[in-house]
Amino acid sequence: MANAVEKLMTPNPVLVDEATDVRECAKLMERNAIGAVGVTGEGKLVGVLTDRDIVLRVIARDLDPGAVAVGGVASREIVTIPADASVEDAERQMRDYAVRRLFVLTDEGRAVGILTANDLTALRDPDSVAAHQIREWTLGRSDLGMY
Repeated sequence: MANAVEKLMTPNPVLVDEATDVRECAKLMERNAIGAVGVTGEGKLVGVLTDRDIVLRVIARDLDPGAVAVGGVASREIVTIPADASVEDAERQMRDYAVRRLFVLTDEGRAVGILTANDLTALRDPDSVAAHQIREWTLGRSDLGMY
């Protein structure tokens, strides 16, 4: 497929076990300049933790990020897409489910990438701010995160 999701996605998404504490997840997000990590349980993708989840479900509740397991605060409703799906399918998924990130899965259900709304914007409008940020990040000149 000419514009398959697998050609646009960021490969090898950061994944953590659901027993990992939120502080460690925040450090991973900072180290990798990303806004979300996939959460796994028994080797399968079971949730997603975003920087917003940390703020609303941990910090705002005065919980200790080092004492809270990510499995207890991660969003369990994950929107995924097959690696060979079309860009149009990805846009539809994001629109229908009102999400900005899609985890990309193999036929066996393994998370192999993540596709963001910025990726799609950059494809449709190469002169967009998102496209510029992606180019800067790819060249290692930006502290802006990819997802």
